[in-house]
Amino acid sequence: MRQHIDLAILPSVHPAPWFETFLIEAAPALARVRVHRLDWPEAQLAEQLPYLYLARNTVALRRYDACIIPVDFDSLAWTRQALAAIPRGPFIPLIGVLSNLKAASMQDLIELGLADFIRLPLCTEEFRARLLSAITRMPRSTNLRECDGQTPYGVTPIQPVREVKKLTPRSLRSMGFKDAKQAMIDKFECDYLSDSLIRHEGNIAMAARAARKHRRAFWELMRKHGITADLFKPEPDDT
Repeated sequence: MRQHIDLAILPSVHPAPWFETFLIEAAPALARVRVHRLDWPEAQLAEQLPYLYLARNTVALRRYDACIIPVDFDSLAWTRQALAAIPRGPFIPLIGVLSNLKAASMQDLIELGLADFIRLPLCTEEFRARLLSAITRMPRSTNLRECDGQTPYGVTPIQPVREVKKLTPRSLRSMGFKDAKQAMIDKFECDYLSDSLIRHEGNIAMAARAARKHRRAFWELMRKHGITADLFKPEPDDT
């Protein structure tokens, strides 16, 4: 069975021709990715679309593995309000495609809830790596898709031993030393495993060898964080 990622694409609340160019350039990075272009409500204008729209549709969006949202200077204020309104809890990773924003704005969006961001001009390899890493870092508590009983990647769901929390300077300050230390360790493990599997195209034996860990120990870490190797394997050649 072929494995896929379901990626939702939100349009900009303002006209953004640059975002269509991004989607065309990003196509080579989207092997194994099923792209779902979503639409805002009909007859909406930027001033009419409520910033609570994302918060009100968190359950509907959880049928996807990740969501791409374009952000530029014109849509920055709306995006800040929309992210701040999303209730904390299980949700899919939101990945921003940022155009002409300053560093302070990028940091602000991360603290408000973006899982990661891509800056233009686009590097397709970086985009794919960041997309896969954001998805594997995010625990999925339920599968809300209408399907044949399979999980998103066709495997039995694995509950992570610990939830990998989104770490920001603000969130770390709210933790005790022990919890903050464990959260940092979990994030490092998840990022390291994802990066290794990306570089070795999902080959666990090669990734474990490069990490200087026994393959079973490497697999146990993958199981702990709910990471599956199939997600990182290249698209089979049908020819």
